[in-house]
Amino acid sequence: MWLVLFLSLLIIRQEKTELLYKPTLGSVNLRVMDDVTIRARNLKDNEIMIVIVRLGKGENPKLDAYRLQQFRSFLSYQRKLPLERFIFAQGETTDNYGRVEFYVDGKLFVTLAADKNLGIPLCCDCIDDSSFTPSFIRKSRHKR
Repeated sequence: MWLVLFLSLLIIRQEKTELLYKPTLGSVNLRVMDDVTIRARNLKDNEIMIVIVRLGKGENPKLDAYRLQQFRSFLSYQRKLPLERFIFAQGETTDNYGRVEFYVDGKLFVTLAADKNLGIPLCCDCIDDSSFTPSFIRKSRHKR
């Protein structure tokens, strides 16, 4: 019986779920978004994908709206996905990095993390994070 339970848990853990709780390179994030795109294109008629953005500890509250817009734009303009298949929402603040979570059928599918006060890089040749720094953050950094 214990062997059956262990094997069942092993199978459950092998589900296609990626939880990236630390910020990663743009090329890694882009590959994860490839998985999100494929999953979104294969949604059943009655399924939707939920996208939840969460601020990290000590982040600027304006970042939630920025990251929501970043992913709305990416999914609709870059990946040509109908936004009617998505629900975008803001979640509670995390104890660590800010993140974007994707849920399908009520289950967490994938998570991407962001460096503090930055957007999430979604390109293969990102050299620095300045292009993912929202203008309201850049302005406040220059005032110091």
